[in-house]
Amino acid sequence: MFKETLICVSIIILILLGNMITNKYTIKSIESLSNKLEEVKISINENKEKEDTQKNIEEMLSDFNSRHDKLAIYIEHAEIEKVELELESMQSYFEEEDNKKTITQIDKSVFLLKHLEDKYAFNLPNIF
Repeated sequence: MFKETLICVSIIILILLGNMITNKYTIKSIESLSNKLEEVKISINENKEKEDTQKNIEEMLSDFNSRHDKLAIYIEHAEIEKVELELESMQSYFEEEDNKKTITQIDKSVFLLKHLEDKYAFNLPNIF
């Protein structure tokens, strides 16, 4: 009897610990990507050099790609693909020099990232 209880408690602790680790990584990743997107948005709004803005975009995409594999382990692939699609669209619009659509795509990307953070947060509404 004691053995089964110990195993059940150990499994619950491992699940909670794993959830805490993935939640922290998700929050850290989303915060980093959102900040970089905001930097790109600011540099577009301030009409900075195209090369500087392109460098910010490349850094942000590189950061996203480096985090993609880890996030894909525990986040639905469809959710990550939505973010990827918006980021690729943003880059395309930037290359076409359509600043309004670029900023719109940045805002959509930030919204989707915040949605991921909320969706995978460890809180009561998400449990039930």
